[in-house]
Amino acid sequence: MAVFVGDDRPGCAILSGRPPEQANGAEYRDALSTIAEAASDARVVMLNEYHASRVPRLFLSELIERLDAMGFDALAAETFYAGVADTMHDGVPKTSTGHYTADPAFAAAVRVAARAGWDFVAYESMGGGREARERGQAAALADWLTRHPNRRLLVYAGGSHISEDPEAGWMAARLTALTGIDPLTVAQTAACAQTADAWQFDAPRAVVAWREGHVVSQPHVDFLVLHPPQAVASAHARRGVPVPVCLAPWTDASLLRAFAVGEPADAIAIDQAVVPADARQGDLRLPPGRYRLAREDLRALHPLGDLEVLAGESGAGACRHPGSTS
Repeated sequence: MAVFVGDDRPGCAILSGRPPEQANGAEYRDALSTIAEAASDARVVMLNEYHASRVPRLFLSELIERLDAMGFDALAAETFYAGVADTMHDGVPKTSTGHYTADPAFAAAVRVAARAGWDFVAYESMGGGREARERGQAAALADWLTRHPNRRLLVYAGGSHISEDPEAGWMAARLTALTGIDPLTVAQTAACAQTADAWQFDAPRAVVAWREGHVVSQPHVDFLVLHPPQAVASAHARRGVPVPVCLAPWTDASLLRAFAVGEPADAIAIDQAVVPADARQGDLRLPPGRYRLAREDLRALHPLGDLEVLAGESGAGACRHPGSTS
């Protein structure tokens, strides 16, 4: 849950963020270009995340843009609630859209797909244990593919659900058994601050490792995308410019939130961050636009005023009071 407020540190403590040992000494190629080339004839692409980091969600935004140009036009996500299509009628992710989409980084990817005119597909199946869940997920995706025979689908799933190991019985393998479709499966792993020094290579963008002309992946998936330290920093930088916000002391720790002006009250924030009770500044990352700022504590959401971020701003510098434009 800390990821929702921009804090990857607890997740890093659980998942080491270290690169796979097999990738050491390999050649590294741009991940987006590699996946796009491999997906040229694919009807289904599956990308996974581990739920304790924002980085895979930031890569999802980029992959949506790349696949949109190739004719993909629907996003299925494990996290979507059953009524996702209705909640996204205006292109704005809301509290009723899904669970992990409450993370502004995930919501940003959903916004990218909405602007491109994509459809949103719920396929989660809960209850009855793992086998029933995997079977239900695969059946829901198979049903959508059957009803839309000429369309191409990006599936965004958690962890091992994209494994193509038929003996393990995960969702991806079950989908192939049901439909005969061989999805292009892409796993991800990323550096985090506590373990950045353990990475023996670096790159400004996400990469895929190759050795002796063959992709270096993990068992039962087609590709493993690596996000080394520089790539992680670059991915966060693409979210927008750093905007320090001037704050008054508060009774308790609170959540500084920035909502896009014009979006409904239940929209997901564009960014948000925890600030201590005595903080005089809160730090956000925002793309150009106009925002209504609020500070949320256990009692209520307290409006602070509007703030505009102009195109071409470099951000940072002195903190800004809500109501200012520079």
